[in-house]
Amino acid sequence: QSGTYRITINTITQNGTWNSGIPFQYSLSPLNLKKGSYILTIEVWDANNNLVTHSITITVFDDKNPEFLTEAQNLSYNESDIGNTLVWSMMDDYWDYLELYFNGTLNQTLTWNTNAPQQFSVDSLPAGIHNITLVIFDKDGNTNSSTVIVTVFDNALPVFNSIIEMDEYIEDTTGNMIIWNAFDLHPSYYEVYLDVNLLESSSWTSNMNIIVNIDGYSTGTYNFTIIIYDESNNSYEEMLSIAVVDKTAPVIITFQEDFIFNIDTNDNYVSWTATDPHPDSWAIFIDGELDDTGEWESE
Repeated sequence: QSGTYRITINTITQNGTWNSGIPFQYSLSPLNLKKGSYILTIEVWDANNNLVTHSITITVFDDKNPEFLTEAQNLSYNESDIGNTLVWSMMDDYWDYLELYFNGTLNQTLTWNTNAPQQFSVDSLPAGIHNITLVIFDKDGNTNSSTVIVTVFDNALPVFNSIIEMDEYIEDTTGNMIIWNAFDLHPSYYEVYLDVNLLESSSWTSNMNIIVNIDGYSTGTYNFTIIIYDESNNSYEEMLSIAVVDKTAPVIITFQEDFIFNIDTNDNYVSWTATDPHPDSWAIFIDGELDDTGEWESE
């Protein structure tokens, strides 16, 4: 026995004949069906024109991952630079959305268009090495990803906001100090030197006052140098010269009162005792005329 059939799918029909007991096939490939659901109906007649129909649902899905047409390249820039971008181009017939990750943390989610370049700014990243990953999705959940390395260099030197200094101070006074205030995005530590000798070293933070007490020095000139470092070992230094001066007059602690002596006597003399941290010389005047000079020691 034989008969005829008609297959209908998506307004497309195909007619043919069939023989009893012999399977017949219908190829879907030439139809180039797009993603979606379709009803396929077959109508079968026998030689006596009896009819039977059967319908099935055919679902066409997309299991192809989105494709990167062009991928961003690894990038390096200095921390203060601007205009640093990463660009990808992608393609998929059923594009949907993307996710951008900075160091494993979701940064943003956007929809994307096939063939339309996607550009992302990576300005303002802190100094260091960063993993930037773009994950793209289509409407069937197929994904693809691309990762680049962005290296940000810190080449900026620390800077001094202000320096409170003095040219000199009087010996044996107190409260004498130098105050530095500095800035850096990544401060680390500082060192203070007196000439070539390290006085102190400590950590610092931006905009903090670095205070160094300079009391207790004897008269003379001293060179104080501060070097500030950041985490990338960039450094900057300043040197200040401070003079310690003696403005304290010697003090006479014992002295001769006025006296009278006989012109015919000998061994008449006048004596004084004085004190000072830095004794040097003396001079004696008689009626305004220089009579004698010498050196002296403090009591």
